[in-house]
This record gives sequence, C-alpha cells and structure tokens, in this order.
Amino acid sequence: YTCDKNYLQHLENTFRQHLGGNVVLFTTDGDGEGYLKCGTLPSLYATVDFGITNSPNFDPQRKYEPHGPLVNSEFYTGWLDHWGEPHQRKDGTQFANSLDKILQLNASVSMYMFEGGTNFAFWNGANAGGSNYSPQPTSYDYDAPLTEAGDPTDKFNLIRNIIKKYESVPPNIPPATHKTAYGKIEMKEYANLFDNQGIFVRTETNKQPLTFEEMEQNFGFMLYTTKNNIFLFPSSTLVLSELHDRASVYWNGQYQGVLMRQGQVSGNLSLSINTSSSAKSALLILVENMGRVNYGSYINDQKGIINGV
Repeated sequence: YTCDKNYLQHLENTFRQHLGGNVVLFTTDGDGEGYLKCGTLPSLYATVDFGITNSPNFDPQRKYEPHGPLVNSEFYTGWLDHWGEPHQRKDGTQFANSLDKILQLNASVSMYMFEGGTNFAFWNGANAGGSNYSPQPTSYDYDAPLTEAGDPTDKFNLIRNIIKKYESVPPNIPPATHKTAYGKIEMKEYANLFDNQGIFVRTETNKQPLTFEEMEQNFGFMLYTTKNNIFLFPSSTLVLSELHDRASVYWNGQYQGVLMRQGQVSGNLSLSINTSSSAKSALLILVENMGRVNYGSYINDQKGIINGV
C-alpha cells in the first residue's frame, strides 16, 4: 500500500522461483492512475478491476499497456458482508448491462465471485478503512451468480443471456441441489469453559496480557484471567487498552457484559463492573479474534488485549 517496487519485484521473483517461467503472471489494480502507478511492474502485464458501471474505464490500463487485451480481472458480481450489516445485494440487471458494455469493447473479464463461498472454521477476514474495523461472517455468499450452495440464480441467467450474444453456451443449466429440512435438534451436552481450563493447549503467566501472536494462537479465542483474586470497589470501571476484537467479561463468576472493537480500528474500551460492595474475586476476560484485516494499511493486525487492562 505504498509505491514499493522492490517488494513487488520480490513477489514476482518468489512466484517465478516456485512456479517456473512458463506461468503467466499479471497485476490487478483499480481503474485509476494512482492504483496502477504503484501496483505495476514492467515485467508483468497490467490489468484493472471494477464493478457495476455504465462506462467501463480501461483508459488507465491502456496507458500502461499500449498493446494487448483489455482485462477486467476482478469484475465484482456482488460484495462481501460484514457483521451488523444487511446482506449485500447487487442488481442483476445492472450487472448484466455492465458486462454487455465490457464485451462490446472486446475486453476480457473474470468475474469475482462467480460462486459464493464459505470461510470454514475461523478463516473469515475483516476490513478496516478509515476509523472502522468491520469483521466478515463465515459466509462469503457475495450475492454471486451461483449461491454458496452452488445453485443458479436470476443473476446467473441474466449473465448467461449476455454471453450468448458473443459466444455459444451449453444448452442445459444444472438444476439446484436438493435441500432437506432436518428439523429441530436439541443440544443436550455441554461443557463449562471455566470448569475446563486444565485442558487448554497452552497457558502462560505474565505481568501484562500477552497477544494471540505471543501465545502462538492464530485464530479463535483466548482466555485472560487474574492469577489471584483482585479487589474491586462498587461500580468499578474496567478499561481494556487496544482490544482486538471482542471480549466477554466475567467477575465473581458473573457475566458483566461485552466489549467490542467493531466501529473503531483502535482505542480504549470501558465497562462498568456490577458489584454492590467492595469485594475480591477473579477477573476473567474471554477474547475472540473476529477476523484478521486482510486489506489496506491495517493488515498488521495483532489480536488480543494489546496494551493492558
């Protein structure tokens, strides 16, 4: 996210080393001069990406590639979701019309995403732009032409009809997969987290809270506890300095509330502890890594309680 041509060259050399010289490598940048200025290399073919538009703009690409195909290498069919926001929807007719305009220019296009996907386990990501941290859910449906289940949508048929104007397409569309309702499932067994701390993979004692990275815990959850009971006055305030990302707070065995980074990239978060009289007890803070930032200037995204309690 800067004009670091040496880093780009390092990436190309690394790929060549592992993939060989016969693999076609190219760069992808937004359709603006500022993106291509810093994101291209003379040794690699430069392409652009953009979403729905009435005026496909390949002029910046043509400036850097006077000859060769016009390529939109990430034509956005929809958009990704974030926790707390409505599911993203992008109009299928508008997308199909944009595709038609691109193909009228004899340009090439790669649709992203063509089929919705799933971030399994804890492998979801997050965005952080400006002052906001926005974690993504497990689903990566993306409002794509094929759903997360692989089923065709109305958008798929609209795209297919546009492509038919330029190329032949298979005569038949595979049907949607069969779905089954499994009914109500009752969860009868459970384990109390705090009663099973002895089975944790790794524990450490330290004067200051350690990050996920320092504990070699890449994803999931980490439990912070005080070694000894601590004394709190009535209406004490707990302050977590640089929480990444979500903390469930317990004191005296009682749930106190949640602190969450969502809505701000960094800063302190505070919570009032509910105690009617001065007392001693253990403080437990269960911290969740809600998703690592995977784009932009905040990708060095440590997890846990970064600067203390």
